Amino acid sequence: MANNSIGSLVSIIIPVFNTGLFLERCLDSVVGQSYNNIEIILINDGSTDDSPIICERYSKRDPRIIYYSKENGGIASAFNKGLELCSGDFVVFVDSDDFIEKNMISDLMAEESQTNASIVQTGMIILNESGQKRTKIPDSVLYLGKNNILSAFFKNGDIFMCLACKLFNISLFGDFSFDEGRNIVDITATPKILLKCDSYQICNRSKYIAYFRKQSASRGFLTDQTYSDMLYYLKSWNDIVKNNNLKDCYLHVAYRHCYEIVYKYPFLILSK
Repeated sequence: MANNSIGSLVSIIIPVFNTGLFLERCLDSVVGQSYNNIEIILINDGSTDDSPIICERYSKRDPRIIYYSKENGGIASAFNKGLELCSGDFVVFVDSDDFIEKNMISDLMAEESQTNASIVQTGMIILNESGQKRTKIPDSVLYLGKNNILSAFFKNGDIFMCLACKLFNISLFGDFSFDEGRNIVDITATPKILLKCDSYQICNRSKYIAYFRKQSASRGFLTDQTYSDMLYYLKSWNDIVKNNNLKDCYLHVAYRHCYEIVYKYPFLILSK
């Protein structure tokens, strides 16, 4: 059912930590959106490179930018501060080393206006340091009902585990906060947000470009912290599946345990 959300304010939250080499590319893609009614919330999480200088320069140039600088507390604390500062009807999260297509926000808002979905997801282009690209574009589909949405998340992978490339209705974050003290945040937070979601729209266009680099906190080499985060999110998944009686998802969560062991093993033997 169509609604009149077109024209609503969209808050774009960008946590920043030592991404000066990529930050201008990210910010140019965000300030250049064809959808103009946006506020851009830059959270500098204790960067020690030139990221704060870049943030200040862009905030002076564009009145839609809200810049906040704080001591380093991790990406979850930056997300929480961003939610605290935002005033939009919808929220989009963008990593500061990634960038987005010019019409991503307008496309997501157009989809939302047609379906009134609590979350709208676009596809993703994965770009690595060698310039190689890989595109992830699930088929367009509208999932209705919390259990159907959670099953789609755990079972078929069409609902991405990341917070990026999604438009969230702000109502989903009323009493929600990200678990601070962890580097891998999305994979734990996403299913918890889905617990509050009753409609989820996927559109089959790729508008978000994720830049994968070895130095990234969530995409780089295995550390004690990432290993601890892995165990934490797996337990969180187990609890969600059990507490919501999603019996058809048990095998898929068990598979995820095995996947993490196999995938992380090469990084484990190279780590300290």
